[in-house]
Amino acid sequence: MRKNLGWVVVVLAVATASLAPARSEAQEQSAATGFLLQGALAATTPMVSYSATSFMLYGLGLGGSLRLGGMFDFAALALDVNYASLSDDSSYSGQVKLGPLAEIFLWRSGDGAARLYGLVGVTFGAHMTREDPPAPGLPGIEDDTFVAGLKLGAGGMYFLHPSFPIGVELGVDTAFVGADNTGIVCSFFAALTLGFVAGS
Repeated sequence: MRKNLGWVVVVLAVATASLAPARSEAQEQSAATGFLLQGALAATTPMVSYSATSFMLYGLGLGGSLRLGGMFDFAALALDVNYASLSDDSSYSGQVKLGPLAEIFLWRSGDGAARLYGLVGVTFGAHMTREDPPAPGLPGIEDDTFVAGLKLGAGGMYFLHPSFPIGVELGVDTAFVGADNTGIVCSFFAALTLGFVAGS
């Protein structure tokens, strides 16, 4: 009986030792680190615009981002290039911005495949406004001006493959438009993200 029990202990010890490296390797392979290319497609809620002389509420808009940077163990750091616009039959408003962005990991699953993060970004660019003439013979509006933005939010990603994370982001994007008479354009967004990580 003691001999049989001894053999069982030996077999279990050998099995555990042989499985441990494989489990560790699987954990390391759950998410790659290295060069990051990530795209985000966002839908924005009604945008609130405020200046010293006016307060306006716009409709739904669409925006897209392309991020180039690196995926690390603690965060993803990237240059964020994004475009967003609102338009109707007689007017158009759009923004093109770029700047540094960080996805700081706040929680990771045991294998690192699922992650939650806080999103922080600062952007600079151009704000474009076009409005058709209100009546024949009257001038329309064409205005291009400077814009600086602050993006805050939270998101989650899951690595379908060590090099392919997908995810969702929620947050607020605030833009400060103009240099002299600054206006503020604020919108809430929900985005789908898809990334590619080239590394180990």
